[in-house]
Amino acid sequence: MKWLNEEEEQLADKNLPEIKHLIIDMSSVADIDTSGTHALEKLYKTLEKKNVKLVIGSPVQFVVDKLHSSGLIKLIGEENIFISVADAVLTCSSAIQEP
Repeated sequence: MKWLNEEEEQLADKNLPEIKHLIIDMSSVADIDTSGTHALEKLYKTLEKKNVKLVIGSPVQFVVDKLHSSGLIKLIGEENIFISVADAVLTCSSAIQEP
């Protein structure tokens, strides 16, 4: 997760808030196999250690079904799966602004 560490360092250098959410736009993902679900699980666990929530936006129904069957939906949380990226951004932005 070199890129995440670099982003966090840049934010800290500029006294900006730390990263709280990583939103993945899944709109162009038509299918996901076991290697894809394993990669998402690994990403989730890495982000969790850094207190960053993994959020998925715009997944097609077939991908959602695969995430359910793999158990990833339970891990990520249904509340972190959004019908659109815009909804994900709005919800995550609101969560950051709340005290």
